[in-house]
Amino acid sequence: IKADFSFEGKVSLLKKKATAQQVHTNGSIETTNVKFRYSKQNIHFIDLNGTFQFNSNDLALSNVRGKFENSDFQLNGFFKNIVTFLFFDDQPVGIETDLKSNFLDVDQLFSIAFKESSSDYNFNISPNLNLNFNCDVKSLKYKRFKPTSVKGDLLVKNQVAVSRNIALKAMGGDLTLNGIVDAKNPKAIEVVSSFK
Repeated sequence: IKADFSFEGKVSLLKKKATAQQVHTNGSIETTNVKFRYSKQNIHFIDLNGTFQFNSNDLALSNVRGKFENSDFQLNGFFKNIVTFLFFDDQPVGIETDLKSNFLDVDQLFSIAFKESSSDYNFNISPNLNLNFNCDVKSLKYKRFKPTSVKGDLLVKNQVAVSRNIALKAMGGDLTLNGIVDAKNPKAIEVVSSFK
């Protein structure tokens, strides 16, 4: 790990939302072949490479690649308001990123994210999440569904997810999907979709 990083401000300022913006972070952290385990679930990150650049409350990822358990990833993009988001509840975060992957094990990612072995997941979209996500995934696995050449974008704002022209190969053919998921009412999530 190579770091050239500065933190300006009192750590105590991070304890309050009103003063957290007075703390500034700048600099970068470069990783080469880093591996570590995280959380009580003992999650493995392997061969983490890339550059993390800090600018005040934001974080830029430049060619950050590695393996997360069975899945691999390469990320380029921005995490806006990430420092405040990590320290406080109910803080917004903006994510604009491109994902490239050879393989994503969605079953495993869901079991880690939802911390349960059940096949049922409680779906919701955080009101604090603003996401602009572009993906290029060569293959993924979710239960018996194993599509390849998955490409497309996902926009999330105000608890509404919108995706246009997600293209993939599956079940012996090509699919193009469009959809809107409105999760403002958790008891009646509205889904509108079309596919070719």
